[in-house]
Amino acid sequence: MGLARDYWEGYEYYRVSPAKHPRSVNKLMFSRMDSILTYTALAQVQMCAPRPMLFIAGTQAGTRYFSEEAHLKVKEYSQLCLIEGATHIELYYKEPYVTQALDRLQGFFKEHLR
Repeated sequence: MGLARDYWEGYEYYRVSPAKHPRSVNKLMFSRMDSILTYTALAQVQMCAPRPMLFIAGTQAGTRYFSEEAHLKVKEYSQLCLIEGATHIELYYKEPYVTQALDRLQGFFKEHLR
C-alpha cells in the first residue's frame, strides 16, 4: 500500500483518533498541490551537513525511501534507524515503535549534544 496507506493512516490519526483536533478540516488544498509535488527537502539535505543527523523510518512506511535517500546523500554525517514493522503514522503513537524510536533518539542526543 505504501504512500496510500500512509495517507489513510494520517486521516485516521488526525481526524478520528484521540489526536484529532476539533478545528482540523483534514484536507489537502489541491490549489497548492503543485507546490507539494515539486518541493523536496532531499535537494537541500547537504546544506545540513556536517551536522549529525538521524533519520528514523518504519520498514513499512511509504515514506521510508525519503529517509534512505537522505541518509545516502549525507552518509558521513548521518545515521539511519529503521523500526521493523512500523508505518509512518504508527511511529507517532503505537508501541513498541514509539519506545524504539525514543530510545534511538536518546542515544543520538547523548552522543551529539553537549
